[in-house]
Amino acid sequence: MGEKVLLIACGVFQKEYERLPTDLRERLEAHFLDSMLHMRPADLDEAIREWLPQPPRRAILLFGDCSPHMREFAAHPGTVRVSGINCIEIHLGSERYKTLRHRGSFFMMPEWIDRWEEVFKKELGLGKTDLARDFMRDSATELVYLDTGGESVPQATLAAASNYLGLQFRIEKSRSDRLETALRAALTELNDVK
Repeated sequence: MGEKVLLIACGVFQKEYERLPTDLRERLEAHFLDSMLHMRPADLDEAIREWLPQPPRRAILLFGDCSPHMREFAAHPGTVRVSGINCIEIHLGSERYKTLRHRGSFFMMPEWIDRWEEVFKKELGLGKTDLARDFMRDSATELVYLDTGGESVPQATLAAASNYLGLQFRIEKSRSDRLETALRAALTELNDVK
């Protein structure tokens, strides 16, 4: 087997990555960046820029459109990006994602629900319940937890976030093979790139 392909990925995918088939993970050298960088796009740009390898080393980017230069990074020689405008679309697929967004769903993944207070109170500056509820009411109709199948659904944490944000929550299961399919497609694309 040749040199492993570098996987530069958002930390929001780490738990799901660890459950992928061994044969796939053995083809990749995975490096996960803190998902909170999503809240600071310039810092995310810098972190990705630091990891991009020099040819002939190849890389896969496992990110949505989370930073100003993501498309530029995907055009880096020997680099491809997994298809999807964000982590939710990567997990659910385009059609289901669009349907839920049209309904006004606000999504939380397993890695982010564990950090919901940090996300809303610190990163978004919504430290007061009334402020958080007003903000969310303007942009969402429901809180959707994306159950990626790796751990039990954190009902108590979801209830606390739901209460704070003033949104009812519900669980949406994602197909467990979507991430695997996306990464295998990226590996195939890398092999087709001349």
